Amino acid sequence: TWFRDYLFFPMGGSRGGVVRTMRNVVFVFAICGLWHGANWTFVLWGALTGVLLCVSMVTQPLRRAAATRMGLDRIPRIHAVFQTIATFFVFSFVGIFFRAHNVQDAFTIYRRLFTGWLDLFQGGRFRDFVYSLGLAKVETFWLSVSVLAILIGVEAVQQYGPIAPRIQRYPVWARWCMYYAFILAILYLGVFDESPFVYFQF
Repeated sequence: TWFRDYLFFPMGGSRGGVVRTMRNVVFVFAICGLWHGANWTFVLWGALTGVLLCVSMVTQPLRRAAATRMGLDRIPRIHAVFQTIATFFVFSFVGIFFRAHNVQDAFTIYRRLFTGWLDLFQGGRFRDFVYSLGLAKVETFWLSVSVLAILIGVEAVQQYGPIAPRIQRYPVWARWCMYYAFILAILYLGVFDESPFVYFQF
């Protein structure tokens, strides 16, 4: 709330028209990026996040009309899943600036992000790609993708209320199966060696 109270509101907030509101949003997010670290990568990450938020605000009527035409307004849960997936990928795409060492590295990642995908499945390159991610085998990669899909689904379900009360309504045997599955997933996929949190690396 500090950025809202001491930057966004004093600059006029959402008063003064759409253009001024978008200017304020982009500026505040750029400063928020600078707060994460004194590097242009963080500034660009914050500014791009603000730009995407402005695009979201401007295109909201068009997206609602498109959802209505596609019939997604009649199945809000499926619509929420699509929205969650889209938000995740867009935020991850912009997050490349956040994790890159410098702006040049970020643009290099963006250039290579859309090339070489067809070659990935030839001559064992997919296995090498999985190993480069620090995964022990290809099966672990697909397991990680499955867990990611589950997390996205949970995020979508949480929009309709907390999950814990729903789990409590399940039979005891079903709840304990879920508990053991989560414990095994943590033991199998968890990282237990010393790894500094990303914010401690600034």
